[in-house]
Amino acid sequence: MLDIRYKTFLELAKQLNYTKAAKRLNYTQPTVTKHIQYIENRLQVKLVYSQGREVKLTHEGILLRDHLYELLDMIEKFEHTLARSNNRSSSNIGTSRTVGEYYIPLYTKLLAQNRLHFNLLVENTDILLGALEERSIDCALISGPVKERAGMIKEEFFRDQIVLVCSPNHNLAGKTVDLADLFDEKLTMREHGSGLLQSLTTTFYKMGIQLSQFNQLKFIGNIRLTKEILYQGERLGFLYFASVREDIEAGKLVTVNIRGLNLRQPYYMVYYDTCQACNLAQKLRQYIVTPMAEAASGGADKK
Repeated sequence: MLDIRYKTFLELAKQLNYTKAAKRLNYTQPTVTKHIQYIENRLQVKLVYSQGREVKLTHEGILLRDHLYELLDMIEKFEHTLARSNNRSSSNIGTSRTVGEYYIPLYTKLLAQNRLHFNLLVENTDILLGALEERSIDCALISGPVKERAGMIKEEFFRDQIVLVCSPNHNLAGKTVDLADLFDEKLTMREHGSGLLQSLTTTFYKMGIQLSQFNQLKFIGNIRLTKEILYQGERLGFLYFASVREDIEAGKLVTVNIRGLNLRQPYYMVYYDTCQACNLAQKLRQYIVTPMAEAASGGADKK
């Protein structure tokens, strides 16, 4: 299900008028405004602006609208798939966004196989660990640090590199810089609660560097939206190599090397020591640990 606030945004993007959108949704106008502000605060971007009595979408707003329509199409197809297999026993798997949106479809055959039937939750690390604790998912595939808890099992299944990337037109594209050179650059990182940000924060802290020292830092909770912003040429961003490999190969993004810094982060399969979860983990291993993934990991080292 798509969050109701994103449905509000889509209706506003269609009507381009708060009053008309509120009427169509049977909401009050302040409710519509509140929903839009929630999304803007979550993604840390401006989605709409007013021009007279009409509402206009920003560049980021247009990108979000288009990606949401793509997502709705995927949800509809997924629901049809579930409907065809509703008599089968399903497991509940959670993945962090990089794993679910890039690692699994690009490096594994998990989605193509038909022996293991599962429901999939794609969220950031903090939310997945909460769902695991509540037992609403059986297993989580996480791209980031995981602090073990009592009864929890954590297995590394992949090791990725966090890379700094930008448009080929950026003045730092392909160069080697010191981390301090980024303090005044327009920089983008994943949102709070994401494994990538936790990994960066821990690494920088060990170096005596705080995130507050980056003066033009923006947090964005959507990988595709982050990349679209990077394509524009003004910003640099930290992302996992798995999520930008195709962009780098296509020449749409270029890496920036940071002198003396090699950011390697394991991906973990995390579950609690129950019979159901252990059986699921055993079946998952054969799909998520693949020669293709190992080759990709080696390729990341060369960037």
